[in-house]
Amino acid sequence: MTTEVLLGIGGSLLSLLFEWVPGFKDWYIPKDPYMKRLIMILLLLAGTVIVFGLACSGVLGALNWKVVCDAEGAWALFRLFLVASTSNQVTHLLVKKS
Repeated sequence: MTTEVLLGIGGSLLSLLFEWVPGFKDWYIPKDPYMKRLIMILLLLAGTVIVFGLACSGVLGALNWKVVCDAEGAWALFRLFLVASTSNQVTHLLVKKS
């Protein structure tokens, strides 16, 4: 499993969590659209940075994930963020209740 796949799954699960899980849904749904977007983008960014940091530090070395910690790695971080965001939004559009 690559970091792209991991973050793609994470982005989708985050969307499902806020759309279907009662405690999260009840907290998230009443918020105005701007706040919803801000919450989601911050959570996706945090997840991306955490996965990148773990891979860069070698903690995820057992899974054979290699991340270069330089300018190339920063572009990889941006790509990972786009993967997570895209999977999040596609899942949201496919499963939203309303």
